[in-house]
Amino acid sequence: MKKILSSLLCLLLGIGLFAQTDTTGVYVGVNAAKMLQMMSPQSNSNLINPYLVELGYGGSKFGFHASLGLDKSTSTHQPSSANGNVTTQVDSSHTDWRIGAYYKLAIHARWNMHFGIDYYQSGYTQSLSTEFQNEDGAQVKNDNSSIFKESGISPYLRLDYKPHPKVSIGTELLFRIGKDNLTEKAESNLFPEFDSELITEGNRTYFIAPSALFICLTL
Repeated sequence: MKKILSSLLCLLLGIGLFAQTDTTGVYVGVNAAKMLQMMSPQSNSNLINPYLVELGYGGSKFGFHASLGLDKSTSTHQPSSANGNVTTQVDSSHTDWRIGAYYKLAIHARWNMHFGIDYYQSGYTQSLSTEFQNEDGAQVKNDNSSIFKESGISPYLRLDYKPHPKVSIGTELLFRIGKDNLTEKAESNLFPEFDSELITEGNRTYFIAPSALFICLTL
C-alpha cells in the first residue's frame, strides 16, 4: 500500500511539472493522510478528516467541489474450544460525502486560502452477529446493530501550497453543525420477545482539525 501511495503522489507531481500553467479548471485529488490512516485501523477517529477523494472546479476566485470517503471492514471468528464454539461476525462501514462552494484568496505567489461551506452527510453502521448451539441442541443466533446518521452544514478554512500551477497540496480546518440519529437494535431467534430497538436523536457541533493532506491536480 505504501508503494502504491508513493507512486500515486509521484505521478500527480510528475504530471503537474509538464502541465500547462492555467490554474483554473476541473481538478481531482486524493487525501494522502486518509490513505495512510486506512493502513492503521487503530488510529480510526471521527475527528480525522474523513474524505478520501475529491473532484471540483476551481476558478480564479470561486470554485466548487465534492468529496467522498468510505471505510468498510468485515471479520469472522470461527468456532473453537477457546471461544465456546461460537461463530462471531463483525461488519462495519463508514461513509462520508460533501458538496459545496468556496472563495479563493491568493495570499502569496504559491499560497492560497479557501473560505468555503459544504452540505455534508456522514453515516456509520456496525453489526455484531453470534451463532452457537445451546445445551438443548437448538441453534441460537443473536444480532446487534448500530446505525448512525448525521447531516448538516460545514464551513471550512483551507490552506493550499502550489509547487506548480497545476498541482496543489493542502489541508483544512472543518467546522460541522449537524443533526444526528442513532438506531440500536438487538434481536434473537430464540427469544424474540426480548428484541429491542432504541432510537436517539440529537445535535452536534464540533471541529475536525487540519488532519488532511489533499494532493490535487488541475486537468
